[in-house]
Amino acid sequence: MIKHLAVVAAAVAGLGVLSISPAQADAAQAQGPINYSCGPKIHSGGGMYMTEVRGRRGKAVLKSGSRGWYVEGAGLRRGDRVSLDWSDNGGRSYHACHAVVRNKWGTALTWTVDEVPGRSFRACVKSKGTWRCTHGWWKTRWS
Repeated sequence: MIKHLAVVAAAVAGLGVLSISPAQADAAQAQGPINYSCGPKIHSGGGMYMTEVRGRRGKAVLKSGSRGWYVEGAGLRRGDRVSLDWSDNGGRSYHACHAVVRNKWGTALTWTVDEVPGRSFRACVKSKGTWRCTHGWWKTRWS
């Protein structure tokens, strides 16, 4: 068992860091979340507001909660998207966790991503075919 885990760990280490833009992730969205990018299917509820970005309609709000960071979308339409982008190297490469608006209220919520030392975050929203992201990256309070 331990030997098997070492082989798997070595194989995973050889993959490197996946870096995709929100636009590139559109195709992957139909297949579900990228397993090594997005956190557990939970959110912190009532998280602390950090910043927001306004799309061509609606907005995405970046929040920090007790279980990590997530993005809430509001004022959007079905099919619009929000993204929680996170990076361990200040944004030179990053992962994107998406949520698609599927309800009549125009809301969406991304999965939570853990807060670890050095990690930074931003929120993005796609409405009317255009992506917009917060300016700069927000660092964890542990950085």
